[in-house]
Amino acid sequence: MLLLGDAAFDAVEFLREVTATGAQFLARSSARRRPTIQRRPPDGSYPARLAVPTGPGTASLLDHKRHPAGELVEL
Repeated sequence: MLLLGDAAFDAVEFLREVTATGAQFLARSSARRRPTIQRRPPDGSYPARLAVPTGPGTASLLDHKRHPAGELVEL
């Protein structure tokens, strides 16, 4: 399951609850949040670290070849 969220839905506790269901999330962050950018793939995205833990075996949308940022945004 994929949850798409707007900037009002980037609260850490809310995202922890989403993660606990096994769902993944793609959320636009508020302008106040300054995440640590991990790397810059060629598709223009930039995976960033939030304080939301994920467990072992958790699926990920971080593979820019399999899930290009443009396709995720179009969803």
